[in-house]
Amino acid sequence: MTAHRWIIAGWVFLTAAALLAVVSIWEAFDALQPVTAQPLGPDSGTVAARVLLRAVVLGVLAGTAFFTGLACFFWEAARQRRGRLDQIVDRLEARTRGDRPA
Repeated sequence: MTAHRWIIAGWVFLTAAALLAVVSIWEAFDALQPVTAQPLGPDSGTVAARVLLRAVVLGVLAGTAFFTGLACFFWEAARQRRGRLDQIVDRLEARTRGDRPA
């Protein structure tokens, strides 16, 4: 993949992570269902287990997408660093041989 595509992939994963995080938070708050028939106390509400589980799964997917996006950025930075180091080594080798650098 080209450098531009790695950066675009990173932004796509980070955008997906943000959207998944928002949906996860929305689902987590949606899982809380207030009970109005009882007086407020320690058990003032119930939790919808399926909705809460869905929120947790979406949160895990958001974290995975976030770290995948970061990995895309770090991978491209490592590739660029490697290319620059190769250029430096080539120029140094050309100088030691007495060649003119390109």
